[in-house]
Amino acid sequence: MLTLQQAMLSPMMYGRTEQRFFGKPKMRFGAFLKIGGYIYESAALASRALVDKSSVLGQIITIPGSTQGADVLTYLRGKARTRREAFPEQQSNFGMLIQESGMNEMGLSMLDFDSRKMVIKAMHKNMLVEDLLPVGEFYCLEGLGFGLEFPEETRDIYRNTYEEFDEEGWESALKAGLNIPESPTGYPLEQRENDVLTLVAEYVHECRPELEDSLGLKHLLS
Repeated sequence: MLTLQQAMLSPMMYGRTEQRFFGKPKMRFGAFLKIGGYIYESAALASRALVDKSSVLGQIITIPGSTQGADVLTYLRGKARTRREAFPEQQSNFGMLIQESGMNEMGLSMLDFDSRKMVIKAMHKNMLVEDLLPVGEFYCLEGLGFGLEFPEETRDIYRNTYEEFDEEGWESALKAGLNIPESPTGYPLEQRENDVLTLVAEYVHECRPELEDSLGLKHLLS
């Protein structure tokens, strides 16, 4: 059965693969980490919005009939707390949190000037998609734990990333020749949450219809 994390992750992964004529699909590690940050953020926003439905969320991410949902969410909240505490410098942006922790697992750091060349090399390394998928799926699950453990912080991180811009810094980047739009474009929290919750509602409608009434997101289905 398709899981929620697979439904959220797979379309993004296979849309960025480098398919060879012979061999299995591959993806650059840097591209994967960017997707990982986005999926972590998406999952955190979903669970933040569903804090009062956490018991239903626990059922969604476990097999039908399981009674382990609460225990699984407790575990995921703990993993999210551990990652957050391990990388205090990267708590202002989900993408940077995942990129730095992903590099750290390879013995590297984006904050270490001396290892910058190795970081760039690692970012361009092609890796098998089938090896990356389980890691990405766990990012999604842990993101759910983050949103439940830190709902207010999830909101603040998102708004700091997408709704509040350093206008002077943006203008300086433009003058320096950076290839960015002339002005930043916001992505309001409410809109992004609605988009993510719609995906969750569609998944439950198709794969876990027995939970649809309890979840209470039917109004998001077209």
